[in-house]
Amino acid sequence: MKYLGAVALALLVVQPVSAQTMDGMRVSVEPASITTTLGSTEEIRVTVHNDTDAWIGPIAVHIDITDPRSETSVDPEDWTPFLTREVASLDPGEVQVLRWEIQPISSGSFSLYGVVLAPDAAELAASNVVTIDVEMTRTLNPEGVLPVAIGMPLIVGAFLVANTRRHRTLRHGDT
Repeated sequence: MKYLGAVALALLVVQPVSAQTMDGMRVSVEPASITTTLGSTEEIRVTVHNDTDAWIGPIAVHIDITDPRSETSVDPEDWTPFLTREVASLDPGEVQVLRWEIQPISSGSFSLYGVVLAPDAAELAASNVVTIDVEMTRTLNPEGVLPVAIGMPLIVGAFLVANTRRHRTLRHGDT
């Protein structure tokens, strides 16, 4: 009877049997580094490995993007519309590759990483860090608008000059 209280306390502290940890789960992100320009779209691949002898699922695979130097405010939702994806299950030894397209909206140096976690997990699995160097691009003709930006005012100006001359000719011809 005197051990009943200790056993009850131990049962409260121990996690339920259904709780999952990320022991035996590995996650990696490729490529290891990316050099790109503003507005370019890049693909990253997140690979999840179930190195356990047990079925695991469901799990959430999440990516995050940050500026480790804190020079630029990063809102990852602006880089990709989906930060988290669900994997319904992974069999023992199974590997799953998920693909994301990211489009940088700021120039600078950034870090991207992936994490895997289960709803009842006490731990998470974190990936390697991918370095992303985004160069500022300056172009005289962004998206090919230069001909329109210069051409339309020239066409309108030529039309106005021709119309003014026509009206002057008509007025002077009447007198």
